[in-house]
Amino acid sequence: MLSLEFDSSRISEKKIFIGGISCYVYNAEQLPLYVQKCNEQDDLDAIVVDVLYLVHHRGGDYTYMRGVASKVLTQARSSSGRPMIAVTFDARNHGEREIDQLRNRGWKSGNSTHGMDMVSCIEGGIHDLKLVMDYLPGCLDLEKHVSQTLKNNNVKILFNNILSGFSQGAHTVIRFGNRYPEHVSIINPNIGCSDLSTLLINRLKGTDSYEKKLFYSSYEELGLSEDQKSLYPEAFHRKLSDEDIDVFENYPYEKIKLFAAFYDNDPLVPPAISRLWVDMYINSNPDSSVYYEEGRIHDITPGMIDSFCEWLTKQI
Repeated sequence: MLSLEFDSSRISEKKIFIGGISCYVYNAEQLPLYVQKCNEQDDLDAIVVDVLYLVHHRGGDYTYMRGVASKVLTQARSSSGRPMIAVTFDARNHGEREIDQLRNRGWKSGNSTHGMDMVSCIEGGIHDLKLVMDYLPGCLDLEKHVSQTLKNNNVKILFNNILSGFSQGAHTVIRFGNRYPEHVSIINPNIGCSDLSTLLINRLKGTDSYEKKLFYSSYEELGLSEDQKSLYPEAFHRKLSDEDIDVFENYPYEKIKLFAAFYDNDPLVPPAISRLWVDMYINSNPDSSVYYEEGRIHDITPGMIDSFCEWLTKQI
């Protein structure tokens, strides 16, 4: 996976702990001065803080996101001049939190529980993101910089949460948006998938039936061999397909802006699986956009990040 350089001369890094998770916060030292400048304004409704959460890929760790944080925080500037911070941390069973490296591999690499390992890690990532979001304001403790005048006027600090994920991290941010739409304003899934049932079943069977929504199929209709059934249990299919149906039928398109990025011929996470969902999204939310890059590879590119930064600057 692409690894970008982290520019420590321009972007600060601070390590904090939330719920036993080591979290890395970038650009936070700009916030006290920003709040103090807000104290000088008489017509404020709220003090808005933009927070970019970066979720890494399967097999990676938070260090891959350091360079992305550096690039986005440098390039994406709010027209209002308010600073943006970024937050990242290791996913479950990754980096400092790794328990069993085999569980991060695929079926072809000898991990018989690949499907459940990946999806349960995504589920854990959703819980971890929500936990960090809930407690980050307390860790930053910005209220102590707010003037008594603004407090008397009931001016609050509001955190505008933006989620950017890569591969498995992209799957995570899509599902987070569906679960907690009131806690996120923008999602940026890169080389991700909205339909994990169709992704995993095709991966298991070695097929490319990407246009058919396999979350609508019963377990018997999947046509799995006995060996494949042992790798993809019926109870797991039932749970995953229910979640995918909810993402497909009930996603809060109008509440959350989307900027998605794909390789047009990605062999690991084919964009064809998510194309209808993305089209539905863009038709429902005119501020949303999608970026395709030519190539048969599963990776992120500087072009994907640059395009997101250009789009993000217009949104904030």
